[in-house]
Amino acid sequence: MKTVTVQEIKSRGSKAISDTEASFLIVNSKVKSVILPEKQYNMLVSSVHELEEIKDILVRRREKDLTFDEVKTKLARKHYGI
Repeated sequence: MKTVTVQEIKSRGSKAISDTEASFLIVNSKVKSVILPEKQYNMLVSSVHELEEIKDILVRRREKDLTFDEVKTKLARKHYGI
């Protein structure tokens, strides 16, 4: 992973930032931000969405199956306060 300072960006512009790997922006000797190439960012976002879908599937697996009559009753209670 590459580190880059604000001074490097000021002097070299976008050339200071890697096109192929993550770059850590250093401010006051501390990591301030991470700059990712677009392809890596898109892969990361896609992975997060997939993990959220897997989580939803796992949660639904634990849910009890309901009959049609049970669904009707639950909806009636919710809608009409029965």
